[in-house]
Amino acid sequence: PMLSPDHPLYFTSPWTASSNIIMLDHERVVVEASEETTIQAFKDWGFKPVKVPFRHFLPFGGSFHCATVDVRRRGELQSYF
Repeated sequence: PMLSPDHPLYFTSPWTASSNIIMLDHERVVVEASEETTIQAFKDWGFKPVKVPFRHFLPFGGSFHCATVDVRRRGELQSYF
């Protein structure tokens, strides 16, 4: 993670900034805008990162995946278990 040591993290770990992402489709991935190492890794793996500044949400317990909920999906209901 690319967080400064003094960044407040009350309810989360520093790894949340780089590992808490959302896939929009088979190519696009929403990533915290300042996580350059993570962004480059996704590019190297063939994904298209969508940079979104979300750093100030981290102290409250998470990032994109924790702060959102699916309200509509296309296709059939699938079980991944």
